[in-house]
Amino acid sequence: MHVAWLKDRRNSFAHRLIDEDRVEHDEPCAWTFDDDMADEALVRVSAVARMLEEGWELQLTAQY
Repeated sequence: MHVAWLKDRRNSFAHRLIDEDRVEHDEPCAWTFDDDMADEALVRVSAVARMLEEGWELQLTAQY
């Protein structure tokens, strides 16, 4: 859930940076990367990091 959300917004943000000089856009960006979106992204990145850490710890404890 968080990863898909982050991927979509990251792609939208990247395309806005790359396509900024283009006059015509084939497909408009679906999301605006503003301050609120940046805050939400940080919250979700933190959640993904916690899930990865928990998974890694479970993997390590299962090995011993």
